[in-house]
Amino acid sequence: MAYTPNPQTVKVTFDDRAQAVAAYVSDEIDYIFVGKLMYVRDATGTALPTNGGAVNWSPASAVQTATLEAWGVTGIADTRDEGKLLTVPTVDETTGIQSAMDWCLNNGYNLIGDLSRVYGFTDTLYWATRTGVTPQGKPLLDRMKLKVMTGGSWTAGDISSADAEVWEFGDAALVVGISTGGDTGARSMETGSRLILDASHIAPVGLWMRGVNRSVCDGDIRAATEAEVLAGAEQDNLIVGDVRHCTASRWIGRHTEFVYGEQADGSFDGSPADPVTAGGYWSMTGRTSRGLVVSSADFETIGCTGSSCLTSVCAIRGTSWRDTGSDWWAGEGRDQVNTVALIGAGHNGWESNGCKFQDGGVVIENFEGTMMSPKMSQYSTGDNLTLRAVNASETAQAFTVIAPENDNAGNVVLDTRGGSWATLECVWFGGIKNSGASSWTLDGNAIIAKDFRADANGHIATDGTENYAALQAGTYTAEVQDSSANVSATTSNAKWTRAGNLVTVTATFFNVSTAGLTGGDQLTVSLPFAADGTGSGQVSITQATYPSTATELGLTIANGASLAAVVGHGSGLNAPSLTVAGLTSGSSDIRVDITYNVA
Repeated sequence: MAYTPNPQTVKVTFDDRAQAVAAYVSDEIDYIFVGKLMYVRDATGTALPTNGGAVNWSPASAVQTATLEAWGVTGIADTRDEGKLLTVPTVDETTGIQSAMDWCLNNGYNLIGDLSRVYGFTDTLYWATRTGVTPQGKPLLDRMKLKVMTGGSWTAGDISSADAEVWEFGDAALVVGISTGGDTGARSMETGSRLILDASHIAPVGLWMRGVNRSVCDGDIRAATEAEVLAGAEQDNLIVGDVRHCTASRWIGRHTEFVYGEQADGSFDGSPADPVTAGGYWSMTGRTSRGLVVSSADFETIGCTGSSCLTSVCAIRGTSWRDTGSDWWAGEGRDQVNTVALIGAGHNGWESNGCKFQDGGVVIENFEGTMMSPKMSQYSTGDNLTLRAVNASETAQAFTVIAPENDNAGNVVLDTRGGSWATLECVWFGGIKNSGASSWTLDGNAIIAKDFRADANGHIATDGTENYAALQAGTYTAEVQDSSANVSATTSNAKWTRAGNLVTVTATFFNVSTAGLTGGDQLTVSLPFAADGTGSGQVSITQATYPSTATELGLTIANGASLAAVVGHGSGLNAPSLTVAGLTSGSSDIRVDITYNVA
């Protein structure tokens, strides 16, 4: 039926939304104002209906940003302190929120809310492609507080297995990326740093990044039951196309399972109870969330903070996950948490750079990775680093740790989950400690010089033998001796460096005394480690008489000896010995530089 305008109800400006919805707007009017909001006439609009539902309107903005208020989504004032769970809304606004999201995605608009308000919902929200939704540009969801309310239906997953590869996660409160089958396109949409999502211990997953491409997600995700943030998809929930992976995408936000002052019933008593005996303070007992779960290839986390989760970060599937500058910790619920990070068996080619692992340990099941300058601390009596074999005869040969820092008594242990250990061959460079006198230990064996023992190839050894770390340096008191084992009173504070079984020594002796030495014996210099008979070096001696017709001096090392003997070199000579008598006692200086292999 054709519409005939009523002059009494035609307006350009309305005081509130209810007044606008009840109005009839004449055909010549393309823009209307509802309070501070401006709308444009749009046959496909979903934000505001007028004229008895016959005319639709969309937000009008020169900066491509729409607000939830434009869809009549008003929420409730947030009365709780920052950092706690959000105030519980009184109205379910799922439909309005999703309508706003769909329109913004289709039109390339950012969507924001009012940070003084909390918006309640009871079903999964999709900042994602779905039927009738084709995102334009790279729209941003930001500046809003979203809270899951009771009354919805959420399907749980199963993350109880010790094998992270078989974990399956339940429904998510917010999906970013792809949400329906058949979508094979690369999608880009993002969330901002002032998005706060409270899963209310109801939704299994808080934020699910699924199939996003070259996108950055940020925000503060709280109180999910299985994972606050999930990147990628489980094995039984793949969608046609690359939904499993979030190619070249990043998570840079914060996630936490429980927050300060929260009691088991979700209340905040203002006087936190002891976390061990009463279940209050920062968290209740029985925590289940795995925090951030990376189940995607080519994904990156930068500067994240994860806390108060069963495990703050888990990389379980995919390849080439990179983590830089993040802080993973157990939070004040640390009495109930021993593990803050888990690298699952299926995640190859991972890399951790300058990250902190606090109040809990790190468990590694995949050894195709590198830890650069990790900073570790353990609040409880647990171990700082657990290397867990899931394959038979594991060697961890592709695993490298560089410059680890440990601010308490550090333990590194070997464990198994269906696998077994052969010779451990990973490489460990350095062993820095912040405080305390104890050093790292490996399976109860003290780590020499705060570094792991290593085999002849510079790899860590676990048999307790006197091998040294992959890279070390030190000093020793070098001595001048004769071949009868008499020792000169003149010594040197010599320096040595060692990489695997290769040692380089530098020693200088000034004004060497030959008192007590046998003049006809061969002159020798002591070494820090027994040699295998191979090596090369040079020696220079002032005020010395060379043997026979020698024109220069050199060094020889016998297999198994801890001494280098001084010999002469020259045309037609067979390395005659330099005897003690060749020195000028009290005047000769000796400089030794030698590189040799340890026996």
